[in-house]
Amino acid sequence: MSTAENNIPFGIYGQSFDRFDFPSMYAYRNVLSQAAFVYCRDGESLKFLKENKFRTPVLEFGPDGCFGINVRDEEKGLVYLKKSGLETQKFLAVVILTNTPYANRRSNAIDLVKSVAELQEQDNERMAKIRAMITNWVRDTGLKVLLAPEVIKEIETAKSFLYDQLPDDVKANVVWRDTFWNVDEAMSVYARAHTIFGMEPHSLIMGLTLGVPILHAWPPSHGRKAWMFRDIGLPDWLVQVDESSANDWTKQLRLIHQDYAGAKKKVATSMDFVHQRQASTMQVIDKAIQNRQKTSRQ
Repeated sequence: MSTAENNIPFGIYGQSFDRFDFPSMYAYRNVLSQAAFVYCRDGESLKFLKENKFRTPVLEFGPDGCFGINVRDEEKGLVYLKKSGLETQKFLAVVILTNTPYANRRSNAIDLVKSVAELQEQDNERMAKIRAMITNWVRDTGLKVLLAPEVIKEIETAKSFLYDQLPDDVKANVVWRDTFWNVDEAMSVYARAHTIFGMEPHSLIMGLTLGVPILHAWPPSHGRKAWMFRDIGLPDWLVQVDESSANDWTKQLRLIHQDYAGAKKKVATSMDFVHQRQASTMQVIDKAIQNRQKTSRQ
């Protein structure tokens, strides 16, 4: 028996929707229209569901669940920072995403139109731009860079694509993280970053929760979820990775650096909105749970 048939409330929180392959649209629309709530983490997904006539009673914007992370491992984080020579607000964290590992990658609608050679070339072009951005950052600001992993497969690629190919004067100011970490240690390190540049969104979300400015160079294969940063009030810090240049990224990072207090205020304003939405959405979820409890006692 389904939750709907048993009058058990259910819902989806902080989700993006890019497509429903035929004929699954009909099934999903039927099921999700019976949900107590559906919260989309970006406005484009919300628009997509509404245009396709999803009739969920509460169909609204709700922040990605990663905005709720609040764990820290200060002991490990501070030890790592000291060992790496990274000082508070004196380093840029860089998080990359590549198409590796090619041999084991799973095909999806984006990959099907590209050969392995094309995906490799795409990596080469993107990483060349990131190397140029890192070089500009180090030489312009005199500050350091941390190559930080969001997923374990990018540890070695960060070394081969970025660290190993940087000019010697720049490399001397770049730290390559050669081991993976738990989110609590990452949070303690990111809390001391000046800014976080990333192709993956969740390290950036973690940074925002800590009050750290970000710049998201998003790949089209990620779909609609990148728009969450626009929708919480940070459109200037959102760029499509293939349609922007290293100079574009350098310009945004320079603007953040030149008015760092203003950038921090911008983060605080966006997080005020996130917190407001979190509080509002939790009230709806709590009400659904309470109504179910009352029904069960009757």
